Amino acid sequence: MSPFFWNKSKSIEEMIESYMLSVDECIDAFREGLEKYLEVGSTEEFVVLNKKAHVAESRADDIRREIEFKLYGRALLPESRGDLLGMLESIDAIPGAAEGSINILYIERPVIPDFVKKVIPEILDVNIHAYSLIRKAVDAIMNNPRETLYIDKEIDSRESEADKMQQKILLDIFQSDLELAHKNQLKAFISSINKVSDRCQDSADRMSIIAIKRRI
Repeated sequence: MSPFFWNKSKSIEEMIESYMLSVDECIDAFREGLEKYLEVGSTEEFVVLNKKAHVAESRADDIRREIEFKLYGRALLPESRGDLLGMLESIDAIPGAAEGSINILYIERPVIPDFVKKVIPEILDVNIHAYSLIRKAVDAIMNNPRETLYIDKEIDSRESEADKMQQKILLDIFQSDLELAHKNQLKAFISSINKVSDRCQDSADRMSIIAIKRRI
């Protein structure tokens, strides 16, 4: 039996895949945009990637709303509908966090010292990995919900790793000779990157609860 009782609703699954592809685009633009900014600063290429992230995040939001409208027209059990809507809402915070992070660079254009530049790619990689696990979790919740529980634990590990890396670089930043305003600006930016893995953890927790409720 399908965990959401939508085994006759292929269109819903197709819309969810379309939604996830837009989230993928946003995350890709986020990653490429941060890498480009670290390499050359706020160039035209960076501005294009920032806009791409914004457009993809907005498109994902539109598709999510369309799925919501469609779900309320389906003969799904209220609990099943609520589980799916809750899952989508939790996932929707991930591209929002990514778009918000790259937008900080677009608006504030902070100067990033070399000792910080060396660490940001590592923090970024951990957050991107967390999202790749969410991608696996979405597939699992559709086809093999039990697997979601294992993915949740792995995402938790990635989030903890990102937090430790953030703690270390923030100590270095606040022990440096940078101006306090500059230190706080860098702190806000680095924290914004880690919001991606934070939101991934929230979403994975939500999907794990769904899997447990289904007793699968």
